[in-house]
Amino acid sequence: VGRVPPVDDASASPPARRQRRILGLDEQQRQSERRRLLLDAALELFGTRGYANTSVERLCQTAGIGTNSFYELYPNKEAVMVGLYDQVTARFRQAVTDAYVAHHGDPDPVRPLVSAFVHEAVDDPRAARVAFIEAAGISATVEEHRRRTRDDFVDGLQAIGVDIRRARLGSGTTPLTDRPGPSPRRNAVAVVGAIVEMTLDWLLDPEPDPVEDLIDDIAHHCRRVMQAIIDETSSSA
Repeated sequence: VGRVPPVDDASASPPARRQRRILGLDEQQRQSERRRLLLDAALELFGTRGYANTSVERLCQTAGIGTNSFYELYPNKEAVMVGLYDQVTARFRQAVTDAYVAHHGDPDPVRPLVSAFVHEAVDDPRAARVAFIEAAGISATVEEHRRRTRDDFVDGLQAIGVDIRRARLGSGTTPLTDRPGPSPRRNAVAVVGAIVEMTLDWLLDPEPDPVEDLIDDIAHHCRRVMQAIIDETSSSA
């Protein structure tokens, strides 16, 4: 038998390793699916049992994945809450944005915005519980994350408010900040706080009135704030 000639390592390259696929999914797709399953489980458990009453093991059992897979995706339960909180609040922001795009030219664009937010919160009460109750007070890191998220929402609402005021005043050149009263940002913070607290109060009521009444009440307060700003701007122009 002849001797096999040596392989020139400089010119040869190992055969490409074929990526392992399970059920038609590659590793990245499997990780994405596990993350989805965990967040779905977290919404159910945090939104019904509560964050403090949910263990990592219970999350994994509900999601149908192993603990090793969990720790490949998240370092701890707190990180799952942050991921879920981002998912829930992103839906709130998108609902309000979509409503404003659809109704910004309406004579009264306020109620559709309020309705979009309220329905996104109350149609699945688990989402409201996660965002408004369970995510609070977990740690300084989560609180800072919640504050940044709230600030983003306030900035968006402030921009919408400025747009509505310009349309109501009938001029794009009227100064909107040189006016008496609270700053535009603090007005936006006040409106966000009112919307969240009134919605939460309705959710916690054992015998709530119809949700459309809640929307009417919130919209009424938002209009009063908006009209006060418009009146102040007009008188100081």
